[in-house]
Amino acid sequence: EKGPQIDAKGAAKLCRAVAEHFDEHRADYEAASSETEFAWARQNARVVQQCYEMFGNEVPRDLSMARNVRWILEQAPPDAKIVLWAHNGHVSADRPGFGMGPMGASLREWYGDKYVVLGFAANTGRYTAITKGQGLSSDNELQAATPGCAEYAFHALGLPRFILDLR
Repeated sequence: EKGPQIDAKGAAKLCRAVAEHFDEHRADYEAASSETEFAWARQNARVVQQCYEMFGNEVPRDLSMARNVRWILEQAPPDAKIVLWAHNGHVSADRPGFGMGPMGASLREWYGDKYVVLGFAANTGRYTAITKGQGLSSDNELQAATPGCAEYAFHALGLPRFILDLR
């Protein structure tokens, strides 16, 4: 049985009203808690807003993800670093036509050469992924690498770990 249908654009509009309320009463909220607690509460409201904006096709998911990474870094001490674990489609720094692209394209634009993508490959094992018709599943078997591909050559070295810097 399907649950109630949500009007994503209407929900996003309500979320923006909540955000405006937060911003208008910032001093009151900070006085009742702290700057840090207010910042986290405001960010959590922003994430809910981003969710509905995404479902309403108002803002791309990857742009919201990039903005959240930037917010986290803005809260961190100077020179802090962050490590993200994401699908290669999200961390790619390429921005296809029409200006919108993956999270990585925004991060590259904002952080330049400080944004470094570290990819990984495996020869065998299991992985978690969204499977068509099943949703999120951790029961996916990785096919062994075949001769001629990079994963096969790296595995053939017999090393427990192998890092290749292509910068």
